[in-house]
Amino acid sequence: MMEPAALYLRLSQEDGERWGESQSISNQRIFLTQYCQANGFTVAECYIDDGYTGTNFNRPGFQRLLRDIERGKIKTVITKDLSRLGRDYIETGRYVECYFPEKGIRYIAVNDGVDTGKEESAGNDMSAFKAVFNDFYARDVSRKVRSALTAKRRAGEFIGAWAPYGYQKDPKQPGKLVPDPESAGVVRRIYRDFLKGESVRGIAEGLTEDKIPTPMEKRSGGLKAQRRWNESTIRRILTCETYAGNLTQNQSKTISYKVKKRIPVPKKEWIVVSNTHEPLITKEEFQMAQQLFKTRSSPREPKDRHLLSGLVFCGDCGSPMTFVKDGPRTYLVCSSSRRYPGSCKTHCVREDEVERTLLDSLRKLSEGIQPQSLYPEFPRKSRELAARELRSAKEQLEFYRRAGRDSENFPNIQRQFLSYCELWQRKVDALEEELTAEDPQDRREMAARELLRFERPGRTTIQALVKKIVVCGDKSLELYFSFPDPRITP
Repeated sequence: MMEPAALYLRLSQEDGERWGESQSISNQRIFLTQYCQANGFTVAECYIDDGYTGTNFNRPGFQRLLRDIERGKIKTVITKDLSRLGRDYIETGRYVECYFPEKGIRYIAVNDGVDTGKEESAGNDMSAFKAVFNDFYARDVSRKVRSALTAKRRAGEFIGAWAPYGYQKDPKQPGKLVPDPESAGVVRRIYRDFLKGESVRGIAEGLTEDKIPTPMEKRSGGLKAQRRWNESTIRRILTCETYAGNLTQNQSKTISYKVKKRIPVPKKEWIVVSNTHEPLITKEEFQMAQQLFKTRSSPREPKDRHLLSGLVFCGDCGSPMTFVKDGPRTYLVCSSSRRYPGSCKTHCVREDEVERTLLDSLRKLSEGIQPQSLYPEFPRKSRELAARELRSAKEQLEFYRRAGRDSENFPNIQRQFLSYCELWQRKVDALEEELTAEDPQDRREMAARELLRFERPGRTTIQALVKKIVVCGDKSLELYFSFPDPRITP
């Protein structure tokens, strides 16, 4: 009677195993079927993992094999060689030396001469060494793959599985990003709102209220229900230089070829290649956003945190003022008098009146500030200079066009002139777009004016500007700022 056996077939593109045609799933099946026919086995079941690495045993086909072993359905497992079982020498050795014998499983690796059902099999003694060599192979392939991917990153090719939100992979040119018509405008909106003074949390809430699909929703085609935008997603978009046209990669990496957990990479090791694709924002806007993060960033706060929390104090005893809600209104009350009645006069002032007084004072102080002075590192580019550059580029373009027409009898030279024509045409197109587009400096000044109006200031902005607010006995306020009065000339 022929002995039933389970065949296990595995192939991994990641390990470079597809380079050998003999390793294909179909060829493994034919090879093992012929072996079974010649050695008295019948094929009871076939377990396949096509496209799964040998360094990780959490494969669907292999896990199904283990479940059937636990149920007692299988007594013999056959693979073409040890590397099909796995390329992690520790786990491979555990299954061959411990798990299979414990479960009464006979394991055969045909090409390596391993047969645990025959003690005299010469391959049994060498199985541990072969497992180590298979592990070395996986390590070497992983090193080569990483090196090739790094070279592509440095050449400005995008190699990620998913394009950054706002972009899509160019179907005509592998490794290149192009704006996504559906989400590119959302990225521009995020930057526009942030530069106008909106908080990260406020931007996330606004996108959620407008029912804009999150990156996870868009990536999954709406199958994954992450309906709310969160602050970490907004912050990641606002700090990603890719949106300014500079491809930024290698921001995280796997721990090793065996451990797939990803860890962040220090910023100095990021790979940034300039001007690789069409930007969604200007480089000036990106730099402005980073400058704002330096002054506005703070730890995440509770959603119900008051704008003036921790900044208002009693004018008599110096204790912090606490917030007390009474119906629709909120009041500021001396915390000492509330905790220990009679210890201090019961100062009480409305929260909205304190906020209004503070913002009115900030607006008056900012009246003399010129918006462009907030961003002196971004000087206005002269439109006259751009116009001169455009005239010069058109002259060069016309020159090479004439040269191309005059060199019709010399194909090689004509091709060279035509390539120059393409270069200068792109330069002309870029300059014309620059002259017709809205002036970036005007956008910066508009954003600065929004900030100086203090219409919707965030808590981080108030913390950066205000040292403290003192409530006096007559409910008058003393305001102490973190900056000198800009109306006084030093």
